[in-house]
Amino acid sequence: MEKEKIIEAKNIAYFQALANSRASLTQLGIALIAGLPTGLLMTWLLKQASVYAHIVEFKGFVYVFAFLTVFMGLIGVSSFFTKTVYHFQNFFSALFCVLIVILTFFIWMLCYFSVLYIKANTLFSPSGLFGKIIILLSVVIFLFSIGVNIYLLHHRLKIGFSETRTNKNFLAVSGVCSSKILGIIFCMVMLVPPILTQGKYLMNMFGVLCILGISIIFPSPIVEFSYLAYLKSKSKIYWEKAPLRKIKTSAEKIKLKKRIILISYLVLSILSVYLVGGVFFNVLPSLVIVCVVLLILISYVVLIITWLARKIDDKKKLIKKRKMKHKRKLMNKGKRKEK
Repeated sequence: MEKEKIIEAKNIAYFQALANSRASLTQLGIALIAGLPTGLLMTWLLKQASVYAHIVEFKGFVYVFAFLTVFMGLIGVSSFFTKTVYHFQNFFSALFCVLIVILTFFIWMLCYFSVLYIKANTLFSPSGLFGKIIILLSVVIFLFSIGVNIYLLHHRLKIGFSETRTNKNFLAVSGVCSSKILGIIFCMVMLVPPILTQGKYLMNMFGVLCILGISIIFPSPIVEFSYLAYLKSKSKIYWEKAPLRKIKTSAEKIKLKKRIILISYLVLSILSVYLVGGVFFNVLPSLVIVCVVLLILISYVVLIITWLARKIDDKKKLIKKRKMKHKRKLMNKGKRKEK
């Protein structure tokens, strides 16, 4: 009986940590950060493929993606109404699961598009043998991964989630927020198509690897977030507390402005690459296109080096701070011994 209570306490602690970290309703903003741009990009790519590459299979998908993109935008807008979101947690937790499923589909389709891509205005046919094999393989792996994750969840519920796994929820969120992983992924996803066009099948292999990775990795959060949504509908002990409004300091305001400028630059630069490499490809001289793409790539390298240098500097400061703290402890111990 006591063992069962310990296991139950461990499980409650894990899902409470999950609710306040990776599956927090504050993450609904992902719909605007990642979902909306990816949806818009895919709608445009599918439209181009159906018109210029004459891929009939993509015509219906244009409307599907247009609808899902609008839906993503509405989810993102709803995240601004904090009181409503936290008052109806059952509904918005289920909506968050839907968001993750749609985002998975968006990224999967983006990678699938790169699998079919050969060169400008040319694609492998999705109804061809190669396209069918990739779809079948990824669906089988995805469903198998879902099954494995359901089994693992059932097993962990029986023995109780470990404290290490519970703490990893918070580490995962802090890692994503601090290291700008979302931004890097977004840039890679948007820039890979123009960069890899010179490699004959390099981009196709990149797409295949990404699809296999998505099919293996994404089922884990889908299963856990769905189970959390179920738990929230059963008991309010899993409900999150609405975040308190923080008064931003001048340093935080400056940091926010820098982020807005950086995001604006990334969006504009990526848009420039697509305009230069796609829309105005036959109008502008090849030297101008090469120079624009090269300058943007150099600017990204500078940004990455600057970010790495800042991280190394922060790490050095942290180590120095810890050493000073350790010295103070040793000095305090020495003074106590003298007394």
